[in-house]
Order: sequence, then structure tokens, then C-alpha cells
Amino acid sequence: LAAQGIPVLLKSFSGVVVSDEGIPEPVFMVGLPEAVKTEIKGLNETSIASLSVIIRHMVVRSGTTLERMLIPRHAIDHDVMNLIAMRNKLYASTIAYTVWERDRVSSSIAAQLSRVGQTWVPCHQNMQMLVRSGVPAEKIRVVPHPYEVTDPICRLTARPRPYTEKRFYAIGRWEPRKGLHELVGAFLQAFRPSDTATLTIKTSSGSWKGYPSPAESIEHWLKIYDYWTADSLSEHLTIDSRRYPRSRILKLHFDNNIYVLPSHGEAWGLGSFESKLAGNRLVHVPYGGSADYAETEDIQVPFTMEPDHPSYGWEAGAEWAGFTVEALAAALSKVTPPKAFVRPSHYERVFGMDAVGRQMAALVLEQAQMTEPKAAAYLRGRMRA
Repeated sequence: LAAQGIPVLLKSFSGVVVSDEGIPEPVFMVGLPEAVKTEIKGLNETSIASLSVIIRHMVVRSGTTLERMLIPRHAIDHDVMNLIAMRNKLYASTIAYTVWERDRVSSSIAAQLSRVGQTWVPCHQNMQMLVRSGVPAEKIRVVPHPYEVTDPICRLTARPRPYTEKRFYAIGRWEPRKGLHELVGAFLQAFRPSDTATLTIKTSSGSWKGYPSPAESIEHWLKIYDYWTADSLSEHLTIDSRRYPRSRILKLHFDNNIYVLPSHGEAWGLGSFESKLAGNRLVHVPYGGSADYAETEDIQVPFTMEPDHPSYGWEAGAEWAGFTVEALAAALSKVTPPKAFVRPSHYERVFGMDAVGRQMAALVLEQAQMTEPKAAAYLRGRMRA
């Protein structure tokens, strides 16, 4: 957005940064890491006299917390009419950028999103879900996650030659929504120790109540697929919960050729998207972002809607994409490695940083025109310059 000439002031909701050890720390005490400073290019220090449009990029927990995030605590006035006018203007000048992994939101969330100027979501499934939940369709825009064409991930299409064997991999937190326990079972069902297929899972440490840990998952599936043993499986399956630097993530994309996204719901799926930037094949549950960027050669896992895991505490009756281990195993068996590492030709036109920036700028101008016409005229002048 800033590259399009729109003045952007970047601010944090929390005021904390996460250290390399995964510990949240106050930014005023530790400062921003140099890598972050380089990436945001001083956007946290932009001088702006007034905010004509506010974009709030957030994960929404409830209607109450959403309202608190949309209306600052200092937005108060003892005159009721002034307070109403001020709140209405705040809503009208706000764009809420939200992400969702289920089939509905509460009426209180829908009511808040119905009041803001625009709601941005990264994929069409998210948009359709919000419309079904009661948010006016004319207020919702699909703004996909962008990529920078100079990012090192894009250079991985220059790998010398595709691997002939199936090298599956997945990246994600070990939790019910990500479906990694089911992926382990599907891999053991689809292949035998004599096969050349491998599976690497980069996950996080820790456990999730009511969901098997990685060790429990392996133990569980070995009892079912007894043609595997712990020793034979160790030559085909790697589960790593160590913290990876960016270079190690890039190596994952380099060393493997088929990404597996067994998520029950994924607003975007950054790992799977990056796998496509690298030219790899994709096996995915097409409920969420991957349905927007997958190719016809990628393999979809059939699904039906089912109740979500109760540990998330989402809306009563909320559902996500349910699939069977058998269906996932069939997809792993069916998929073929890419014959060449090629990025889809339309990606830069749709998901490139410049394309998404132009889309965002147009939407910001659209909203500014409705609430601050003079500011909109100024912004248009900046963009022409």
C-alpha cells in the first residue's frame, strides 16, 4: 500500500515483539529487531497529520473484543449526540481485515462488521461465510495475501531438476485444525516401508488438550498399520518442533516437492502458498485460501462439513471441513511430483505485491471518498505523483 504512494503509519495492537525464543517482550524495552526494521521500511515512523482511513488487521475472538478493537478507549464524549457521531465516523472510516477458519460468525461479530466501512478477507470462502452470517456483501472485499517477486522463495523454481520420488512436507502448529495427526495416519496407510515416499512435518512444540501429541500420534497409527515399525517409519517420517530461521524454511521448500495442507479450515495457508511460489505440487483440503490459488494439477481432498473441535470455543454449531484419513491417503497415493518447478503464470498479476497494493490503494481511496473527500483528493494526487 505504501509503495502505491499512500502514506501508511504502521502501529501494533499489543506493543510487543516475540523473541527468537518465542517470548513476548515490550517493544519499548527491547526495540524492533533489525530484520523487522528493514522489512517495514520505517512505516512505524511515518508522519501523518490525520487518519482518514484506519485498517485494523486482526484475529477476532468475539463481538465484544472486536468492538474494543474498533473503537479506542479514548473515544469518549459527555455529550451523547457527539459521542454517537464520533463513533459512527470511526466505524465509517475503518477497514477491518479479518481471517476465519469456520463456517459462521456470531451475530454480534456480524453486527460490528456491518458497521465498518469495509471488511477485507483473504479468500472467497471467508467472504461467502460472512455473507451467510449477515454481513452485507457490498461491504466485503477479497484482498489476498501478497508476495514479493524478489523474495528468495521465488528463486526455488530454478532448482536443477524435479525429484522423481514423492517428498511430502507440511508446516504448521500441532493442533486439531491443522490435521497433522490425520496426515501421519494417511501417510502410513498410503505407503509401505519399501516405498521411497517421505514425509517431513515442521511443527511446534507443546500439546493440545483432547488431541494426540506427535509421539501419541505415531504410537496410535503404528498399532493400526502394523506393517510399519518405529524403526522403518523413522526412515520415512520426520517431525521437527524446533524453531526454524527463515533460511531453514526455504530449505524445506527446496528439499521437497509435494506440500500437504490437511487443515479443516485455513483463511490463507502461508506454507502451502509459498510451496506454490517455489513450484511444488499441492495436496489440500479446498476449504479456505488454498481453493483460490491451487492449480488443476494439485489434488483436492474431498470433504463434508462437520462440527469443529470444541477446544476452540467458537460459535455454537460452528463447522469446518471434515475429511477421512482414507480420503487423504487416496490423495497422497494419487498425486504425482511436478515434472518441472514452475510458478503459476497468473500469480504475479493476482497475488504480486504491486497488484495487491494497487487493489488496496483503490479500496482505501473508495473509503476515503465516502468519509473524507478532501483527504481522498490528496491521496489521489500523491499516487499520481
